[in-house]
Amino acid sequence: MNDHDPIPSDPRAALDAWLAGELDDEAARRFLAAAREDSALAAEVERFVALREAVSRLPLEMEPERDPWPAIAARTVSRRAPSRARWLSLGVAAGLVLAASVLSLVGGRRAPEVAPRVVETPPPSSAPALAAYAESERALGAIRDELRREAEARAAGLPPETRAVVFDNLATIDRAIAEIEAALAERPDDPELARTYIAYRQHEIELLRRVNRAASRL
Repeated sequence: MNDHDPIPSDPRAALDAWLAGELDDEAARRFLAAAREDSALAAEVERFVALREAVSRLPLEMEPERDPWPAIAARTVSRRAPSRARWLSLGVAAGLVLAASVLSLVGGRRAPEVAPRVVETPPPSSAPALAAYAESERALGAIRDELRREAEARAAGLPPETRAVVFDNLATIDRAIAEIEAALAERPDDPELARTYIAYRQHEIELLRRVNRAASRL
């Protein structure tokens, strides 16, 4: 967008554009000024900022070894441009690979190469990671819940076979997250589990955003 482009008139579309970094500096400033006048939008912005700050304070980075989406796309997309429904299915497939990685990691088995990589040297204290987890859990959950509601609403307009793929894969991700939450209930002082939870919630949120963006273009 250039300085003369309006920000999207729909508040949700404007928020998505800001979160995705699609607004230039001037448009972002105008969006944030408008968000201050909308309590619901302001709350979303504040949750995102709080989440970003909490994650930035983690003592160890937990980055995915690589984004599975480009590799999946390269293996499955033909030379011609795929249909939008096909793109959506492939995006959700990336999330399914991610969820399988969670189940392997938490279950103690060797995780696939797309599983997150954790620096093995422990932090001096587990308190910073656990505090960041406690602060991030609510913000991540709120963002995820809203995106999930939007995905479920948009899915009504998808072809039945694509809708089935979406919900099957989201159910798999739900099961993976539940595995982490169950492990945290047993080991609430484990900083590695806390970082794993945060990392995979972030990936779940990114998958939901991809689903919503793709569905909105159908």
